[in-house]
Amino acid sequence: MTFSAIRVAMGASGRRVLNPPNPMVNPANFSDVRLLIMNGNGSEGSQDMTDMSLDSRVTTWLGGSLMDTAIEKFVGAPTLEIDGQSDGLTYPSGFPQFGTQDFTIETWIRPHVTPTNDPARLLAKWAGTGRRAWLLRRTTAGTVGFFTSTNGTDTDVFMNTTLTAAVEVWTSVIAQREGSQFNIWLQGVKDGVTVENSNSIHAGGSEQVRVGISGSSAEEYRGHMGPTRITLGEALFKGAPATIPIPFEPWPVDLLELETSPNKLQLEGSTDNILLEDSSGILVLEGTGDTLLLEDGSGSLALD
Repeated sequence: MTFSAIRVAMGASGRRVLNPPNPMVNPANFSDVRLLIMNGNGSEGSQDMTDMSLDSRVTTWLGGSLMDTAIEKFVGAPTLEIDGQSDGLTYPSGFPQFGTQDFTIETWIRPHVTPTNDPARLLAKWAGTGRRAWLLRRTTAGTVGFFTSTNGTDTDVFMNTTLTAAVEVWTSVIAQREGSQFNIWLQGVKDGVTVENSNSIHAGGSEQVRVGISGSSAEEYRGHMGPTRITLGEALFKGAPATIPIPFEPWPVDLLELETSPNKLQLEGSTDNILLEDSSGILVLEGTGDTLLLEDGSGSLALD
């Protein structure tokens, strides 16, 4: 084959798209997305949003956190409203095991207030002694910080932006590890000095992944959170450019991928179906000079 993969994805409008162009920067393999939330499902005033990654991790809702359609970053994608202490989401402690792997954490935030006492936690696996892995937070100055720990107790990587995430404004926040380099981007702009650290990140023990809420006395986040994605095993913004593209809609959710080694059709969902999008049942290829190459030599495409 002359290409690495054909990727069929679910766009924000429900249409299927092949190889979404920039500014949709996506992982090479959708299976590397280990958490994908606030990305287009859920309904007004409800606690029904689900993880859209292949892992489909169980969402535990805390306090009065609800999905909201009145304040959206992208049309048709309800956001998470966290308004008050003890609001937020948690996910099981078994993931993500960052270790020394590359990763990219992406989220959209729209804070209602700036914390006055302690920084407000956005996404974290960070609690007491022996339960600290990583932490993404917004400070009392409105800046964004990212920490990691090697031994589960002491801070190993410490980063803090100079740019701020303003009140009542949507801001894209991205933290990434590529090899031994850690970087943060706010609204597509790399901020602060690249931190070099090759240590393995602690697993965090029994600590859960927390969204908008802490496991200690730190002040809780108050505001809205939009599409949030954790990709493990890939640094999406390779080479840490000074500016990166900002998504124009929720991230696509892959339905299938064609892998190159070996060349086979890999169906990623729980039901092995290829969905044809019009009444004629025709598979449409979108590019110039498109061909569908069948690798088994039979010269036929069998639909079950």
